[in-house]
Amino acid sequence: MKMKKNATLNSQLSTRNSQDAATALQLVNQYQVVIAAEKSCFRERVKFGAMLIEWGNFLGESRGGEGGTSGAGLKGWLETHCPELPYPTAMNYKAYAEKALAMLGNSASAAAALLGREQVVQPDGETVDVDATVVEKCDDLFENVTSRRKLEQAWFDFMGDAGGKKKSAAMDRKRKIAQEISASGDGLTDGDAATRMWMDAMKVFEQNRAAFHSAARDLNTGVAKKFLGELEMLVDALRKRLKK
Repeated sequence: MKMKKNATLNSQLSTRNSQDAATALQLVNQYQVVIAAEKSCFRERVKFGAMLIEWGNFLGESRGGEGGTSGAGLKGWLETHCPELPYPTAMNYKAYAEKALAMLGNSASAAAALLGREQVVQPDGETVDVDATVVEKCDDLFENVTSRRKLEQAWFDFMGDAGGKKKSAAMDRKRKIAQEISASGDGLTDGDAATRMWMDAMKVFEQNRAAFHSAARDLNTGVAKKFLGELEMLVDALRKRLKK
């Protein structure tokens, strides 16, 4: 009787283990689908932005910008042909693509890679395959950049990279301040120069805090998103500093 009871318990335990294993496998598989979808989703957003850049450039070059500039041309074109697509929203996606293009080198191959194309037309009209190294670089970028926040952080790191070809305006300003302080004989360190720059900016904010808060409520939503992104990157930079 006892042996029969043990056999029943063992059978139930085996069934439970099988159910656990099957459910765990399903959950893991679905999680992998979610991760892949999230990566693909943001990449498609950037691709959409690249399409807007390409069409905006076409409008500017072939139609005189329909108002003087490619941006104005694109705005008017979207209002006429895609009224369901808000212009500020389109500009957000376009900004994503502009950052990605810059990080990929701003080349014709980079634009083609973002658009998922295998060939690119050179200025002389010759069609050539997209540079494989650019495609790989593009794939690597979107392996890590799966959201707007991560794109902004990648952009912040890219612009702040002292070894990169393109220096950020903020880094240039910081060096200039350090040079001015050194030339004035103050003898302050580079860190002191950074502190002075931040304190000067804080002084402006403190003197106009109420005005800034009031103005924030009236900002255009597109402008508000842009400043929020910049402020979020500054907060990330400050948090990194505090962790050191």
